[in-house]
Amino acid sequence: MVTASEMGKKGGQAKSEAKTAAARKNASKPRGKWVTAIAYEVANVPQFKAFGVVLVRGAPPSGAKNHEWLVAKVRELGLGLQDAGDLEFLNLSASSRRI
Repeated sequence: MVTASEMGKKGGQAKSEAKTAAARKNASKPRGKWVTAIAYEVANVPQFKAFGVVLVRGAPPSGAKNHEWLVAKVRELGLGLQDAGDLEFLNLSASSRRI
């Protein structure tokens, strides 16, 4: 029989029925999915000023590509913005949450 102290020294290599059962139990728990809400306000759409919210499954990438990702999602999913030319954003913000 292996003591708890010895199992701790082995780290992740230690295998036991209790450890296997705990891992399987944790794996069966539901995990939340990332959802991102993007609020936008656009100035130069012909004849009206567009604003709205786009909900996207997933979290935005970190770093410099974050802004590009937000703009692409708004252009793709924003109501009536797919065919719009150059967009001037007055407001563009996002919030991500695991739900």
